[in-house]
Amino acid sequence: MNSAVSTPAFASLVTAWRKSSRSEPTANCVQVAAAGAGAARRIGVRDSKFPSGPDLWFTPAVWAAFVDQTRRQPGAQIRDGGVITGHIPAEQVPADFHRDDKVFEPGRPAITMRGTAGLDGPVLYFTEVEWEAFVAGVTAGEFDDLPGGLAEEPGRPSR
Repeated sequence: MNSAVSTPAFASLVTAWRKSSRSEPTANCVQVAAAGAGAARRIGVRDSKFPSGPDLWFTPAVWAAFVDQTRRQPGAQIRDGGVITGHIPAEQVPADFHRDDKVFEPGRPAITMRGTAGLDGPVLYFTEVEWEAFVAGVTAGEFDDLPGGLAEEPGRPSR
């Protein structure tokens, strides 16, 4: 498996989801986690507003390529390496993703994330604020440990 899948099998192995330290403490955010070991290890991504899914799961190699490309081009849309990110008008975000305080502002872009395998598979939708905080965490190296192990660190956000 070289790209993303949405599966409860990996989600059930997660001990802690975490977010960027740049994310607001009580706001919606991009969450990441690691599950499994060795060849079965996967890195998960989900929206904190939807803890029961959908979620995306990537191999460590795909995650590392995504992190590298995100660092080199923080605001760019990614179209290869197993991950696709994009920008769509907020008005195109499905109604199911407009919940409670999750607001996609009209006239502003929403960020999408999916795997390259099965383009009809799950899509995550994030606001600009959520995505910018996540990218800042990626750029700062906050998720570099995920391919090799999930280090529980004091003070690291886990919600």
